[in-house]
Amino acid sequence: KEFLLNSYENAIKENCKNVLLTAEDFENILIEDFMAKNIESIAKEIGFSQIEWIFVKRNPFEYLKSIYAELSKHGKIINYNLLHESIILNGYFSAELSLYKNYFVFDLDNFVDSLIKENSSNISIIKFEDFILPFVGFPIFKNLVEDEDLKKLSFKKWKGIERNKSLSSKQIELNYLCNFFQLQRTQKNYNNNKAFFNQLISLREREINNQIDDIRNSINNKFS
Repeated sequence: KEFLLNSYENAIKENCKNVLLTAEDFENILIEDFMAKNIESIAKEIGFSQIEWIFVKRNPFEYLKSIYAELSKHGKIINYNLLHESIILNGYFSAELSLYKNYFVFDLDNFVDSLIKENSSNISIIKFEDFILPFVGFPIFKNLVEDEDLKKLSFKKWKGIERNKSLSSKQIELNYLCNFFQLQRTQKNYNNNKAFFNQLISLREREINNQIDDIRNSINNKFS
């Protein structure tokens, strides 16, 4: 509540008509929809007149690969095929991270439809490809700022923002091995176990590559 109150007061102070909040964690409201109701109730109590939810839909297989890579950095032990099976079965994948459970939603259309039925706010979906061009967030910004201000938000303005660097397949599998053996993900630990680790990494990579086409077709056909 304090965060929303500060956001509202700062907007009034700066004579802003809109407040834009962005976070991957908002994806959780698609599964635990009571969170959406709570947020909306608090926002309206503070003084916000209208709430709009906007979700970005990624290519399902690219999203799976992104999650698999990211969770390797958070101490998780995940099998690629079991990750795929869980997503196909539930329409999402959940993982307990440091603070709370995170939900990664693949069946976005159906879960958004369910959210629409339970909430009066405006709710929409933007395709990832449209969301990032001509710069990240353009479809949202164009409805929030004046044309002159929009022109200033060129791609060059975003070059200073540090983006997540993609991990190599080898680094991802090394992370998972360290997680499994409860080792810190350090160069020293890798060097001390290099031959053993390289053998296991190659084995995991071969298993993934042997099923990658089937997984790609399966998840894209179901959730695209």
